[in-house]
Amino acid sequence: RDSDEAPVTLKRGAGMTESSRPVDPLPGGTATGNFLHEFLEYVDFKAAVAFDSPEAWLVHPPVEGLLYRTAEKHGIPESALPRAAEIVWYTLNRKFLLGSLDKAQPSFSLTDAEKRIHEMKFYFPLPDHSRSFTLIGASGSGEIWRGEGWRIEKGFLNGTIDLVFEWNGKVYLLDWKSNLLENYSKQRLAEVVCEHYLMQLQIYALATCLLYTSPSPRD
Repeated sequence: RDSDEAPVTLKRGAGMTESSRPVDPLPGGTATGNFLHEFLEYVDFKAAVAFDSPEAWLVHPPVEGLLYRTAEKHGIPESALPRAAEIVWYTLNRKFLLGSLDKAQPSFSLTDAEKRIHEMKFYFPLPDHSRSFTLIGASGSGEIWRGEGWRIEKGFLNGTIDLVFEWNGKVYLLDWKSNLLENYSKQRLAEVVCEHYLMQLQIYALATCLLYTSPSPRD
């Protein structure tokens, strides 16, 4: 997490001026990003749905113990832990549509993802001419490693995906982000993803497809 990063699940109050915005008790920086990532890696997702508020969830002994140990490891002040618990609780319990724009589609939350892999590692060679991928967000049908930003003649890609899970017969990948933005409109979020994370998304989508032997990222 960079110095300008903070939770994305809770938006700033509309119409507030810069000077009137409350100071977020959770500090910015790489340590906070690592803290949130590690807590999300080990926390029991199902436990979040059993409590009707982040405050009640925070004092649940397994959650409280993990939160405090992880915070101490990464140097996060105790005063910031209620805010961290709030962010994670809302993230896990948030309902959204997954895999369809159909309004009749049942709502999904991460607590529903029983089949999941945290910190999934990948390692694969490039190029792999047995598979052809369209560069995400690009016109045409060039292979992904020949797209803009890719200048690899031969080599390997390796990394770790924060979370991969299965839902209704499809596999999804998720990467935690905690950026602090001036607003969280769909347009602004799309701009940030395209500006900073599009290449990462392409690599992760390709890795997931290779690992699950899907012929195309769209599948």
